[in-house]
Amino acid sequence: MIRRFVVALVALLGLTTQSALAIPGQTPAQLLAWGKSNAALPGFKPTMDENTGGTVYMARLKIDGLDADFSSEPTNGVARQEYISFQGVGDPWNLSKHMSIARDAIRTVYGADYLADFTSAKVVPLHGRVVAWQGKRLAYSIFGGAIFMIRNADFPAVLKNIHTCDGIDCED
Repeated sequence: MIRRFVVALVALLGLTTQSALAIPGQTPAQLLAWGKSNAALPGFKPTMDENTGGTVYMARLKIDGLDADFSSEPTNGVARQEYISFQGVGDPWNLSKHMSIARDAIRTVYGADYLADFTSAKVVPLHGRVVAWQGKRLAYSIFGGAIFMIRNADFPAVLKNIHTCDGIDCED
């Protein structure tokens, strides 16, 4: 009886232990265990990426009534970045103009600790279509209808790609 009350209270307050494990930088085994235990990611499973031949971990979810996909594709045994992409919002829709939805996406999937990291992150000056922030735990970027969570160690390479793509018309 008391256990049910504590579980209900934790759920009601939005407190989870997921945020301690939910970071790019995990091994595929850690990612799989975290994803399967994360109530925000129903149906979390590995599938084969037809473009790369690698394994991509995915789940469909709803955030603020919008359909979204969570995706993480580890390379060289490490999940370097993950993203939440909103579906059915149309081409001109840009998540950077809906920051409350971006914050809800991070809170829903990663928990309060990562939401605090995102809200306190420093804006990275860019001149194109991508918006980026550097937090203490992760780096974050928004492009179109998707928000990316990136390991800080991998962020310089991502920024280099962003600068290249801003000069031409890269698809992603």
